Amino acid sequence: MAFSKWFWDEFPKIMTWLLIPWLIIFFSMALFNPEWMHATLFGSGTVWAFLVMGVCAIGILGNIIPGIPTNAMPLTLGWLAAADSKNLQFYIIVALGSCLMGSIIGYGLGLERGMVNSLNLQESERYGKAYKRVEMHGSKAIFETRFGKSVAILGHANIAAGDQRLPLTSFLFPAALGHLIWLATYGVPAYIVGWLAH
Repeated sequence: MAFSKWFWDEFPKIMTWLLIPWLIIFFSMALFNPEWMHATLFGSGTVWAFLVMGVCAIGILGNIIPGIPTNAMPLTLGWLAAADSKNLQFYIIVALGSCLMGSIIGYGLGLERGMVNSLNLQESERYGKAYKRVEMHGSKAIFETRFGKSVAILGHANIAAGDQRLPLTSFLFPAALGHLIWLATYGVPAYIVGWLAH
């Protein structure tokens, strides 16, 4: 019980402190030494693959576990897309696909009521807020959790939608629309900065 409460409430904070130095280092190198960064990433397919898989994992986990700083994903993918503009469609599909995959996994976890109970989500303050929000606003709550203060309950809102048996179509459309707008908000500026740096 105690570990479960710690995991849902404290794990995102740990992820935040792990990702902040990563973002500072990555974007400092990207801006001040773009040639070296480009050679390092694209000269070795392994480094590029690990980076893409890592940001996809952030996109997926951020839609299940609330509080993980998922903004790292569109920022990184936007910059990569600028450096590798021939494959722009790939980065768009990867970004949207990983976010939707995380949302669907969260929704699926919510459908399994036993899973919600075994994860002790009822003990989490964030889950309580997300549950009430989805209960009151339905699809609108799913869309809104991508923006502003609502981001703090994003992952739990997906689980709460499944727990409350929100119809899949009523869940997927606002989730996809919210993800698209959010990805564009962070990804397009990162793409422009990356394009100017190259």
